[in-house]
Amino acid sequence: MLSCVRLLCSMLMVCVFLASCASPTGLKQSRAAQEGGRDNIRNIEIASILSNSFHSVYLGVTRFSNTYHQSDAGDWAINDFLTGLIKEAILQDRRFNYVDTGINKEELRRSYSRKKSGDQYFNIRRIDSQLEDLYRLHGVDTLVLIIENQIEDPIQDTIQEFVGYGLYRNALSFKSVYLYSYLKVLVIDTRSKKIRKEMVATDHLKLPKEFWAERLGSLVSKKKRHLRNESLRIAGSNVLGALVESGLIAEEVAHTTESGAVRLTDRLQEASNYGQLYEDAVDRVYRSLEIEKHFERYALLMQGRHEEVIDDADSYRDIYLHWMRKHVSWEILKPKIIDEYRKMFTADELNEIADFAESEVGAKMLKQIPMILREQENIWLKEAKDKVDLLDDAVMNRREATVY
Repeated sequence: MLSCVRLLCSMLMVCVFLASCASPTGLKQSRAAQEGGRDNIRNIEIASILSNSFHSVYLGVTRFSNTYHQSDAGDWAINDFLTGLIKEAILQDRRFNYVDTGINKEELRRSYSRKKSGDQYFNIRRIDSQLEDLYRLHGVDTLVLIIENQIEDPIQDTIQEFVGYGLYRNALSFKSVYLYSYLKVLVIDTRSKKIRKEMVATDHLKLPKEFWAERLGSLVSKKKRHLRNESLRIAGSNVLGALVESGLIAEEVAHTTESGAVRLTDRLQEASNYGQLYEDAVDRVYRSLEIEKHFERYALLMQGRHEEVIDDADSYRDIYLHWMRKHVSWEILKPKIIDEYRKMFTADELNEIADFAESEVGAKMLKQIPMILREQENIWLKEAKDKVDLLDDAVMNRREATVY
């Protein structure tokens, strides 16, 4: 009898346990556990602190014939590219909020060091104060941090380790050139100051041998742009895939972000469309086209508002220029104007425009074009006036044919 009672009690306990698991609360708790606490994520900040160096590794016949070079790839703006990419995906997904706190990336870089040999070393304790500020001052509960990763060659034809992103060629295997991107994505909880998830993102792409060069500077511009575009595409795909794995981005959103109706890799082939490099390109156009003169002209047009009530409005010129510089100057309006430039021009195109404007023939054209346009208008009006009778006759003939 006692054994039956015990059996009955055990069955009741099992039923209660199963019922709790089957209840909405139980399911929610189970799902939250499976998803690594995503229910606690609301506001996300992003920081990419990859090096601006593109690595070129040549693996020779012997260890002593190996060569290793670093080329400056700062104009690729890879960190701005990846940050903009993730931001776009988060905004599309809408499960979480992206918060731009203006995080100090230099402080983050100082907390991360990469040894020339061996594993990377990232000490999260070194960024305690930054994590504290993110949470307490900005309400950010999650930081997505992208750093370089060091990994053995996945093609496994060498024991050489590669880091970050770059290009390598192996003389022994007679294989083609490989473009690689080996990154690490850290999802950090700013409240607990712990790494919620750590993901290694790796990929490589086989290229024809003619893309090999020890330094980027020795490549023709077309090949250099190809390497840049492919490096960005690989890095972007890696990071988006890692964030899908972490649950911060839905897979369909990542796919739309990467290759939607307007392909991301087409739209962002010019990675410098983000950040300071694009702003510098717009500034070059501003200076070379002397746009400041146009702003002054806009300001002086405002005299018309007061000419009826003020005598000698020209003597007030300094007031109008002061008003412009304080309230509607280039520096004040530049962020909005840059957004308009970005819709129409890449950074490379803007720099080409500036190159032409700064050349001897370009400067001459800019100086003479207003006069040419005025003369062109005068010639057109004179010829039109001489031939206007022919236009009148054609219109009247059509009218008479239509009416009768």
